[in-house]
Amino acid sequence: GFCVLPRSRLAGEELLAASVAYAVARGWWGDLVSDPGTFPRWITSGMALHAIEPYLAKRFPGTCYRDVWLSIYTEAAHGGVDTTIAQPVRAFWSSGVAWDRVISMSKGYAILRLLGKRFPSPSLEERANRLIAGKRGGVATVEDLVAQCPEDQRAAAREFLRAWTMTDFEINYAVAGAEGFEGKTRVRIARLGNATAPVDVEGTAPDGKTACATWDGVAERGEVVLDVPPEGIHVRLNPERWLPDID
Repeated sequence: GFCVLPRSRLAGEELLAASVAYAVARGWWGDLVSDPGTFPRWITSGMALHAIEPYLAKRFPGTCYRDVWLSIYTEAAHGGVDTTIAQPVRAFWSSGVAWDRVISMSKGYAILRLLGKRFPSPSLEERANRLIAGKRGGVATVEDLVAQCPEDQRAAAREFLRAWTMTDFEINYAVAGAEGFEGKTRVRIARLGNATAPVDVEGTAPDGKTACATWDGVAERGEVVLDVPPEGIHVRLNPERWLPDID
């Protein structure tokens, strides 16, 4: 129950509250379930951030902590840092990078959020409870996360986690164009990154009417048709912003 915080974390009420909340959640998770020590401990750190997000949102409304946490990973990745999780911890010691925040916390949180979106049943919260119940006092591994998925999804979940922990893949999609199509709007999308994932597309007309569709995101180019006219339409990709969590 003893937490050590840098002096910089005492600079303000919000920063201190977030730091203490994470330290408590990380200590709680670490007491119940541990990561293997070979690689950065991203499962328990990522789960700790998930655990404190609702608390911080309630205490400090208007601040998107998700963006704060994920920006750490995003900036490191865009700066050329190797963010592969499956590399020995000792490889980070002389890197000069705050690897624990970049990988254990920020990227770990991002992977768990995307896992929950890609494999929504059971929920991430339910999986966390199962991990605690089944691994209390033990070690939680990637295979334990896979085991929480339905049996027919485990192979896909295993490959998903292998890709995101052993590579530095990037998810990146963009709207390539939009035009009228039989009174509706056809939206063209381009895949710019080397990783694939489903893409949600949302179109909003000037009168507020909204239409949504999903593209599987596998090919380099794709399109969806939205049931709104093209005049003045505003198109967003992934309005819930779960893809930018990784990119």
